[in-house]
Amino acid sequence: MIEPNHATATDTGTETHREPHGAAMPHGAADDAAAHGHVDEHDVVLGPVDTRAWAAALLGIALGLVVAACFLVAATAR
Repeated sequence: MIEPNHATATDTGTETHREPHGAAMPHGAADDAAAHGHVDEHDVVLGPVDTRAWAAALLGIALGLVVAACFLVAATAR
């Protein structure tokens, strides 16, 4: 049996399985935001909509539905 304070071969020098992760860390995600200042994400300006990419995506979905319908018809036909 491995003792609780005994390091295993999978433990590294920077992190062990006994250390807290994420928000439970002393300097984790909750403390990080105040240290770097307030980030106002409401002023983000989005770029233009790529209509050619959206059209290609919708065409691909439509063609996929046509192929699925053809498989359905072929599977039910006698």
